[in-house]
Amino acid sequence: MNILLINLPINTSYPPSVYPMGLGYLGAILIKKQCHVDVLDIRLNNYDQKFVLDYLKTHGAEYDLFAMSGMVTTYKYAKWLSSQIREYSKKAVICVGGSISTAGELILKNSETNIVCLGEGEKVISDLVDALHSNKSFECVANILFRDGNNIVQTKHEPPMDIDLIPMPAWGLFDMHRYASMSFMVPVKTPKITMLIERGCPFECTFCYRNFGRKMRCRSVDNIIEEIKIVIDRFGIGHIDFLDEIFNGNVKQVKELCSRIIAEKINITWRCIGRTNLLDKEILQLMFEAGCKWIGYGIESGSQEMLNKMNKKQKVADIEESIKLSRKAGMIVTGTFIIGMPGETETTIEDTRQFCIRNEIFNKPFFPIPYPGTLLYEYCRENNIITGDEKYILSLEKDIAELLVNLTEISDSRLVEIRNKLNDELSPKYPLWGH
Repeated sequence: MNILLINLPINTSYPPSVYPMGLGYLGAILIKKQCHVDVLDIRLNNYDQKFVLDYLKTHGAEYDLFAMSGMVTTYKYAKWLSSQIREYSKKAVICVGGSISTAGELILKNSETNIVCLGEGEKVISDLVDALHSNKSFECVANILFRDGNNIVQTKHEPPMDIDLIPMPAWGLFDMHRYASMSFMVPVKTPKITMLIERGCPFECTFCYRNFGRKMRCRSVDNIIEEIKIVIDRFGIGHIDFLDEIFNGNVKQVKELCSRIIAEKINITWRCIGRTNLLDKEILQLMFEAGCKWIGYGIESGSQEMLNKMNKKQKVADIEESIKLSRKAGMIVTGTFIIGMPGETETTIEDTRQFCIRNEIFNKPFFPIPYPGTLLYEYCRENNIITGDEKYILSLEKDIAELLVNLTEISDSRLVEIRNKLNDELSPKYPLWGH
């Protein structure tokens, strides 16, 4: 079976510095099932529509399955692309996955897409290939939406694969030397790569869509160490950006992983995203010794009032203590901030500004976007702030730096002015950390 994996483009000013890990895992599953797999990496190569159309005109008829992956912000592009695929491949199955699945019914109703993957895709793609091979109904594939005539069918829910059983990503499908040469969140001298050690987040921050659900599932330390050693050997990796929603969610796992890195003298630096109330002096020092030179915290606000409204379940004082402990351990601390959530005022924004000054920490703040699948989205629907129709979903393609919808009583122009002043006043400059 011939399959084309497609990395959809994102409308953003940020460079494409993270290789598409999700497609890498799908590619590994498909290769193991003896499929022929190609990748059209539109995001990395910035292919224009003419290039994509020429590719489909030349190669489109060769594929039995097209699998596109992207955020819900790629809805408009995915809709266009599915129509072009259908021009050159009348019988192929078109499947989409990633957070675009939160608009699954809309994309099935308004495009040439056949299937939407709900949640993680490794078992879905495996079962889908089996169904296509045996000419079975898509109803036998769990965790999908599919179009059946004028009806949309949701199949049964099954738990995702044991993540230790998923093969290592099929890095060979991508231009890894280009991906490894681009710094992600922090500047480094050595080739870098991104990685996950777990999936899922048990917390319910109102603005966040849980890509992997609310149950945390961890890889074994043996499995993680194996991947680290492979990428060092194959790509000369010297730095890893761990993209887990909460790297330190399982303290036992983190301690074991750090101890193994130290004991086996694995020479890497790394960055992770941590939750402040799950860290202490001992584990921070161990992480630093194992190569963690940067830690990012999802701080979001310096106002306790706004933290409560976001359901962050964190205290400003505890966040400040974690920043101090992280710096004492030797780490460079970064943080994310949101301004403009419901209930935000100029006073609460000033609380955040003072927090940043007091703690000498800042990343450019972003405006909240009510993405489907978030509690914020449901709040905005219930209060008639937004609609859930296709027009709204199409509007999400804007860059995250833009103000899409104002959720406050502050005027649009004033809110943008405040954000721009914060960017100018507190924009960070992080030192280059090399071996």
